[in-house]
Amino acid sequence: MAYSWDDLAALSLARQFPKVAGRGAAAVAQTVARIGPIQAQTARSPFLGLAARIPGVRLEDICAAYDELLIVRGSNIRGTVHTCTPPDHALLEAATRIGQRALWARMLKLKATTLEQVWEGMEDYARDDWRTPQELLVHLRRWLERHDPTATPAIDTTAGRYLGFGHGGLLRKPLKGGWQAQGAPGYRTASVLLGDRSAVLADPHGALDAIVRRHLSAYGPASRHDIAWWSGLALRLVAAALPPVAGPPTGPQGPDRPLSHHRLDAPATRPPASAPAALVATSCPPRVPAWMRPGAGDAASGGCPTTPSSAWPRMLDNRGLATSASANAVTSSRLRWIC
Repeated sequence: MAYSWDDLAALSLARQFPKVAGRGAAAVAQTVARIGPIQAQTARSPFLGLAARIPGVRLEDICAAYDELLIVRGSNIRGTVHTCTPPDHALLEAATRIGQRALWARMLKLKATTLEQVWEGMEDYARDDWRTPQELLVHLRRWLERHDPTATPAIDTTAGRYLGFGHGGLLRKPLKGGWQAQGAPGYRTASVLLGDRSAVLADPHGALDAIVRRHLSAYGPASRHDIAWWSGLALRLVAAALPPVAGPPTGPQGPDRPLSHHRLDAPATRPPASAPAALVATSCPPRVPAWMRPGAGDAASGGCPTTPSSAWPRMLDNRGLATSASANAVTSSRLRWIC
């Protein structure tokens, strides 16, 4: 037995359109808890994704969920920005520490200290105030000069500058403009605002199991390759974590992967045919493919398109999220795996 693309789309869409009561900040948080972390490299992506799932939700409701820390934003897995719930943020930090560890080690070239000490120093620095990326980079440079003077870090490159703010234990918020805007970001220690997470970080094996379970719950069915790409974790780590979560790999084949796993408690129903494909903002890079734009045909492109997010029709107005007829005209029948 094999899954077709339509089978996979239908099964994932059943998870991605949960029934949530209300439209306020609590409903926003519950929806994010159900659909999983939303890639938010473009600030508007979570707003588009949530508007597709909560008809009539207001801009103010989503912003309130951010302000009340019911949902949070951070730079974590794969070095990208995600919006998620506070419990998920702890899991994403654990996955980031594992998945990005080799990059950090290669860039910092530590001699007398450990990465854990570097991350602890960053959290101490951002404990009381929101810090800009430049401030965090200056701190990192000075911390290394003081605590590991024989280290030979390469932090003046583009990748190196990312290390200044790419620690998964930091929260991110716009210092200028609203949550929906691409304002200059600030970073602050997550455990200060969300509570202690040392138990999660002290159990990497448990965190790996939870990350795999989280992906399958929100986006499955999925192959181990899908989970590894999403989480930034090595394929061998994902493969080791799958059996206790999804059981033996006996699921149907996917169209381009050997096996697709999913949990036994997955919903079996299909979403309404009118479900808008704006949900693609949940897990794909913040670019809008041509087939998602109003009037496009049903031909789906392979790979990630390069159309900038600014090409998407403006869906935000000064009263909230507009109910765009053109956006709703794009139905779930056009949804295909993009990335």
